[in-house]
Formats: sequence, structure tokens, C-alpha cells
Amino acid sequence: MPRMSKKRKHELSYEDWKPPGKAKKPKPRQKSPEEQFQEAKNRCFRILADYLHLLLAWRKDYVPHSPEEAFHPRFIEALQKQAQVEYLLDVLLFGETEEKAALITDYGKDVIQLEQRMAELSEYGRQKGWERENPATDSGNPSEKTMDGFVEVTEQMELPF
Repeated sequence: MPRMSKKRKHELSYEDWKPPGKAKKPKPRQKSPEEQFQEAKNRCFRILADYLHLLLAWRKDYVPHSPEEAFHPRFIEALQKQAQVEYLLDVLLFGETEEKAALITDYGKDVIQLEQRMAELSEYGRQKGWERENPATDSGNPSEKTMDGFVEVTEQMELPF
């Protein structure tokens, strides 16, 4: 049997062997300011668009059916916020870069709070198994009814816009 040199023995030692998953992973590439801005803009747009769709559904689902019927808080919120949200979406779509940056800076935290509120409404409604009082799609098919939160409104979130 041939003899191995000391150097060759060292190359084959178990001490130097590392499992495949333990190799050092390269650091992820740092995003440029332009990429960070684009991501923030897209996130704000997505959240505001989701909120606008929710407002449109509330405006339709919670409309009073008679002049004597009290306004539902979600109907009021839809009336108050729809034009403002549409304006912010227009700025994100068609505004100058400076306008978009100012919107993200001024309203970024509020938009994130809005996203959290919508997630809480949606999750709480799913847990309770509640549906809208007057679903937007009332075709008699229960699978078409959507869940958006709970029937009882505890408070209305005030946004600065």
C-alpha cells in the first residue's frame, strides 16, 4: 500500500471538512436609493389601492336604505376618505418624482398604520366567521360573499389626509 505524505494526509483530514450548508453565504446586494424609493412607492400604492377598494365596497354595502336610517360609520368613512385616497393614488401614478417622495415621507407611517388596520379587520372577521351585512355580490351563491372584517365597528381611524 502506498504511503501518503504528511501534506496529503492533512488535505484529507476530517477537521477541514465542512458540511455543504455551512459555507459562508455572500451578503445580499445593497439596494440603491432608486430601488428603495421604487419599493416604497409601490408599497404605498398597493396599500392605498386596497384601501380605496375597501372604501368603494363600504360605500355600496353600508348605504342607508331609508332616510330615517342612521349612517353606518364605515359608510361615513368611505364618503370622507374616497376623494383623498384617489388624489394620493393620482400623485403616485402621475406626479413628479419630488411630489411622490414628499407623499411617501409625509404619509408613509400613516399608510403603514392603515395597512395594519386593514389586516386586523380582515383577520378578526375571518376568526369570527362574520360576513358583510350587505355583501356587494348577493347572487345567492355564498362562495361569492367576501369577508372584510366585522359587522360591529369599534372606532374609526383618523388619518391626517
